[in-house]
Amino acid sequence: MPCVTQAPGVDPARLTVSLAESLCLRASIKPLTFPFKIWASYKLVRFGKELRLGGRSRQQQQQQQQPAVSSKLKGRDKPGHR
Repeated sequence: MPCVTQAPGVDPARLTVSLAESLCLRASIKPLTFPFKIWASYKLVRFGKELRLGGRSRQQQQQQQQPAVSSKLKGRDKPGHR
């Protein structure tokens, strides 16, 4: 690393040890932070959907779009109904 040795006040050995410590720390923390990242991304997606739907759930959105069906007509489209 010629650029490191040319910089004034930089010890290449200390820089190498610092890099190794950083890599080991990141590798050891990764299994602990991965479940949090999954949970956080799930919450972020849910929050985005709520903003897009205006605070209504998907079920409420579908019920609002579908016309109301009379209770007498609900079972007539099933096979075997007389």
